[in-house]
Amino acid sequence: GGKGVTVINTHVDKDLKDGASIKRMLAHIVTVKRPLILLGDFNARPDTKRLAPVRAQLVDVADIETAKGAETLHRHPT
Repeated sequence: GGKGVTVINTHVDKDLKDGASIKRMLAHIVTVKRPLILLGDFNARPDTKRLAPVRAQLVDVADIETAKGAETLHRHPT
């Protein structure tokens, strides 16, 4: 059979400058043992310091130049 996938939707609190909500989310993500999709409102641009830990753990689909079945990828402006 096929593999399952875990989908996590988040809304990161922009007022928590200490990154606590990101740390809690990553603590959960590292326990997931199957393909994972993380999406949501991060209240930050993708290249910000506060999202660096997320980018270190996961691949941003917007960074993939070619994807099977995808002719173009669109990044939603923040």
